[in-house]
Order: sequence, then C-alpha cells, then structure tokens
Amino acid sequence: MQVGGALTGRRREFHWGQKESQVDFFDIKGILETVVEEITSCRPAVRSYCSPCYQKGQAAQLLLGGDTLGIFGRVAPQVLSRFQIKRPVYIFTLEFDRLLRHWQRERKFRPLPLYPAAQRDIAVVVDEQVETGQIVQAIGAVNPRLIESVELFDVYKGDQIPKGKKSLAFALTFRSAEATLSEAKVEKLFQKIVEKLNREFDAQLRS
Repeated sequence: MQVGGALTGRRREFHWGQKESQVDFFDIKGILETVVEEITSCRPAVRSYCSPCYQKGQAAQLLLGGDTLGIFGRVAPQVLSRFQIKRPVYIFTLEFDRLLRHWQRERKFRPLPLYPAAQRDIAVVVDEQVETGQIVQAIGAVNPRLIESVELFDVYKGDQIPKGKKSLAFALTFRSAEATLSEAKVEKLFQKIVEKLNREFDAQLRS
C-alpha cells in the first residue's frame, strides 16, 4: 500500500512583520524523516534519486534496512507546466507496508545525554555526481562515538560554484558520553573530517 502527498506554498501562516518563506526540499525531508523515525525508532538513510518527474538534484529516496521506504522531491517544471502550476510543488510516496515491517512495538528508551553537544557547520564543494549519503557516511565514520549527527541543510549550484560542481552544507553535532568535549578536541575532529572528504571526494571547503 502506498501513501502519497504534496507540499507547496507558505511555510507558515502569514504574520505582520515576519518575512514570508516558502516550503522547500528540506521541509518535506524533515517531515518524512520524522514520520519514519516515529514508527520505526530508527532514522532512515537518504540517497539522491533521479527521475524525469523530479527536478534534478531535488529528489531523494528514504532507505532503512535494505528497503526503499519512499521517494520525495520537487516536481520538475515541465510536469508542473502541463497543469499550469507556477509555484514549486514537493511530493512524496511512502511504501506503507514496508514501513510497517520496521514498526517497533516496544519503544526503545534513550537516556538523556549527560554532557553538552558541540555544533559546527561545514560546507564543501564536490562533483555533482557525489551523493549526499556518501558524504554523510564518510563524516560519521571519522568517529562514530563522538559524531552524534550529520544533517544536510543546504544544496547550492550557481554562479559562485564551478560548472559540474555543487555545494553541500551540513550541520554537525559532536557529543561524548563520557565528558564535555573541549574546543581543541572538536577542532581536531573537524580537521579530520575535512581531510577525509578531501581525500575521498576531492572536496574543497567553501568559505
């Protein structure tokens, strides 16, 4: 059984004095990740996806335990034009039967962390064909005990980026279960990440 939906328009109701913002790829990504995590107690992997129905670089698959749980992304302009739709539209389909196979009847208790997290952002320029999931996995592998999460928050292609390249920006969360991480320790981890991405993907830091 498939479940589908669409997202378009303002991110929230208009309020005087607030800048109006439109929903985007990361809104639908966050919603679907939350749905999967609430049902399965596991965070799905996200892998880029290509189809004529979706705008290039704006579509992805949700993966968990070898199953493709769903596909989502921005509808291609040529598809929208057939229906005379001028605003961006984001759609998704979820394979509900597959999702329920991963349903956790007993919720796993996760104790609250004892020590604070350290946050850093990183933006790298890589070849267009490099998948976001590859970068996420490479970063996490640097030190799985101390790298708590890696979240993509921006994809950019444009005049400031060489042709055939793209910029990917990630929010990194570092945390130790044993002690508060020092700034020096976080910086050392960050430099290891930079070196690994450069070595494996020829990634260049974007200032």
